[in-house]
Amino acid sequence: MFPYRRLIVPLIVGGGLALTACEAVKNGKQSSRLDDFEETGEVRNCVSIIRIDQADAIDDRTILFEMRGSEYYVNRLPHSCPQLGFEERFTYATSLHELCNTDIITVITSTGPGASCGLGLFERLKKKDEAQSE
Repeated sequence: MFPYRRLIVPLIVGGGLALTACEAVKNGKQSSRLDDFEETGEVRNCVSIIRIDQADAIDDRTILFEMRGSEYYVNRLPHSCPQLGFEERFTYATSLHELCNTDIITVITSTGPGASCGLGLFERLKKKDEAQSE
């Protein structure tokens, strides 16, 4: 089976940094990658951009961030972001070295920029097999 991984491409945009997350086309219905994780209740406002390995748009309100070092965070947007789950790709711009709950993402559609939506808090997740072995 073809592995799906997101490619994060840095771009310089007006003095800030923008990253674009793109995903290979998946066959069949999208399964929720969140089923493999347990919530920890540990939340933070920001994550380091250079530590982001990939970002998966699960649906219109949920993004799973895989960080270098096998650390995972889920971001549940406070409001639905139209077409995020369908397009499964977005961009963001920031002048900081962190992506924060105050930042805005923009859905990338086949016809250009789509909806722009605010991020929520980042909650750390544990893989279920790691959580059970503790």
